[in-house]
Amino acid sequence: LGLSSCGGYNAAATPTITVYGTLSSVNVNGTVQFTATILNLSSTLVSWQVNTVPSGNTTVGTIDASGLYTAPKAVPTPNNIVTITAVAQAQTSLTSTASLTILPPATITGITPGSNVVVAASTSLAFTATVSGGGNIAVFWYVNNSATCSSNLGFLNGNVNGGFPYGQITPQGNYTAPQIPPSGAAIAI
Repeated sequence: LGLSSCGGYNAAATPTITVYGTLSSVNVNGTVQFTATILNLSSTLVSWQVNTVPSGNTTVGTIDASGLYTAPKAVPTPNNIVTITAVAQAQTSLTSTASLTILPPATITGITPGSNVVVAASTSLAFTATVSGGGNIAVFWYVNNSATCSSNLGFLNGNVNGGFPYGQITPQGNYTAPQIPPSGAAIAI
């Protein structure tokens, strides 16, 4: 009597986990979305840690169940780098980490072109904000209906109840003057 066997040994695939953050650095109070990918495990659920603290804390930042990290209000000391860890809930020995640098608050240090710029009615001019303090920081643009800057920011993108009586500025900083100049013929951006 003879037996023959076809096929080979089929071992179970080894489970793996990887963590990915949408940014490698963030300013204080900023947010970064983290994603964990688990392969070859019955569950893809993870628990999150920041510097080994489950869900983090106010000193190193916090991370919610969906992986959204919120940086602390101040740069952590003595090290401004935090470690985000995903722990597989189905196999807690399976972990993966990512590092994130926490940067100080950003500040706007200037706007180009500078002050006292003349823009003819219905024409456009591009403005650029210089931001310091780290990171790739987007700015919000406001148009104020006064000739000088004040504590009143004015109107986001120049939008006053759906209209743009003082001109319109895009999120990219492209300003278009109104067809009819406002009273006093001056605004602040």
